[in-house]
Amino acid sequence: MSITRYNCPWSLTVLVCLLVLQACQVAGQGKASVSRNAQKSFDRAQEAITRNLLDEAEPHLLDAIEKDPQWLQPRISLGALYFAQADWSRSKIYFESVIAIDSLIEPMVYYKLGEIAWKEGQYPQVLKKMNRFLADNKSRLEIRQKAKKYLRDAQFMENHPPVYPTTITPLPNSINSQEMEYLPSLPAREDVMIFTRRIRGQEDFYSSKFEAGQWQPSVAMTDLNTVLNEGAHSLSADGKMLIFTACDRSDGLGSCDLYYSVFDGSRWSKPANLGPAVNSRSWDGQPSLSANGKTLFFSSERSGGGGSRDLWMINRKGSGWDTAINLSELNTDGNEEVPFIHASDESLYFMSDGHPGFGGTDLFIARRGNEKWQPPVNLGMPINTAEDEGALHVNLSGTTAYFARTVSLETDQKKVQIDIFEFPLPQEIRPIPATYASIQVLDRVTKRPLQSVVEMVNLATNKSFIKTLSNKEGEVLVCLPLNEDFALNISKENYAFHSEHIQVEQLTTVVDPFQFTILLSPIELDAAAEELPIVLNNVFFESGSAELEKRSEYELNQLYEFLKDNLAVEIEIRGHTDDIGSDIDNQVLSELRAKAIYDYLVTKSITGDRLRFKGFGETLPIAENISEVGRMKNRRTEFLIVNGKK
Repeated sequence: MSITRYNCPWSLTVLVCLLVLQACQVAGQGKASVSRNAQKSFDRAQEAITRNLLDEAEPHLLDAIEKDPQWLQPRISLGALYFAQADWSRSKIYFESVIAIDSLIEPMVYYKLGEIAWKEGQYPQVLKKMNRFLADNKSRLEIRQKAKKYLRDAQFMENHPPVYPTTITPLPNSINSQEMEYLPSLPAREDVMIFTRRIRGQEDFYSSKFEAGQWQPSVAMTDLNTVLNEGAHSLSADGKMLIFTACDRSDGLGSCDLYYSVFDGSRWSKPANLGPAVNSRSWDGQPSLSANGKTLFFSSERSGGGGSRDLWMINRKGSGWDTAINLSELNTDGNEEVPFIHASDESLYFMSDGHPGFGGTDLFIARRGNEKWQPPVNLGMPINTAEDEGALHVNLSGTTAYFARTVSLETDQKKVQIDIFEFPLPQEIRPIPATYASIQVLDRVTKRPLQSVVEMVNLATNKSFIKTLSNKEGEVLVCLPLNEDFALNISKENYAFHSEHIQVEQLTTVVDPFQFTILLSPIELDAAAEELPIVLNNVFFESGSAELEKRSEYELNQLYEFLKDNLAVEIEIRGHTDDIGSDIDNQVLSELRAKAIYDYLVTKSITGDRLRFKGFGETLPIAENISEVGRMKNRRTEFLIVNGKK
């Protein structure tokens, strides 16, 4: 079973297109008989058509029309033949000649004329012909639904859809080949692309590294590829986890399920099914994992939706997953697929044939505001065309997008190819930019990597943004939206915790991410090792005051939890200032601020015999007091583990 849906090439639809019209019951002709010679020519054409020899069928159909001009079936067949060859003008001539002879002819003739009008960009004619077709209530439901889509899209085109100035460029031959490539996914660093390649119906993973300013030759991901289909994937922000779609697996719950694999630095782990909380007995696929790993978006055919394939989301719950939620405000009675949630967690891009568009499947953006998704917006031209577009990926800064598109081959316009393209994303449809923090945690004494708990908290909401473990190399990467303040906290058993304050400003871009090398101090140090104070980077005071700001509570509670978990630890709380103001005032202020932290901990039930406080004023600067940045570093509070030392 295929993981994705793309329109088949003309060569695969020729017979279907012809047979649909051949089967039409030509009503209202009032013709009692057919010329014997015309019938012979028509039969020869039919035989050629069944063998897919369209060039041989054409003269026989022309001959049948010449011998019996009032017989409509050869005209219908010839119009269908030219339609299958994308010869719109000649196809239209013969279909219109049928209506000229008998306007009450089979409604499929009007449907085909509506399709030709769409191909030629004659949208008023699309509306006219499709409405005439729909006036017949006996047509098949599937065809009627397609006609309604043409009507909807023609009305959309009549209202002057958006056109943006951007240039769409195919990726090089190191990624695109003579086969079909689609569904690109990149990590935050944008240093590798994983995509799906289809070879003779087989869908597998391939990857390409971005080195020396260009994409390197792609290679098959043999750790993950099997004789079955796998693809339609999402790469985590740090590039260490791949969630993907696989079909017909022995441990599958439905036709296609979502699986995950983890990269340990050298190879990908054996894929594991995400389980019944995520997967259903129906088709489930095309995942997109949020940058903080807390939410998974995907497409599914499960019950409870509004169409064939709907967008769903599911949040993490402990070590597992909660209940899947249908994104009903975005779904239609058509198909919504390949969601992509940007790292800012505010913009969701997806593919749909159910919302008004340019034909086929189009790309849309929905923005989240006040916890609700706003109505989807079509990405406009030249991103969307009459062909199929899908599987969009947008980089962290929101400036560049990658997607797959069906294109006609230069050597044969009747055949199509699917390739991956990139383009500058127009400003109007960009997400809020994001950046990332790259963190490595080491033992302060030995400098060996430490696997530690890394938590980042939004200081405005006091809610955890992400809480995860660093890998065995002590590394973790976290994507961050702009215009937010975060507290970064690193903790590990038998070590003092460490904090950093990250203020992500609007001017930050993906080219200047935050880089941290965190040195954790063991609680028990060798006698020769120097005990160093630990700065409380997320404790804030009102200006010139010892009154704690509310956003300090997270860090103070972390210090409380540390002391509660390590009952033998005693600390000295230290206050420092910059050199603005008098020495005496600074000394008093630094001591009052240290005491404010002391008092907070005492109210939280930490006994006073484990605590002491001291102010140092401006006497121990850690930066020069010649700039605001330096003075800010000097205005700090910290603690030192003393454990009975006086």
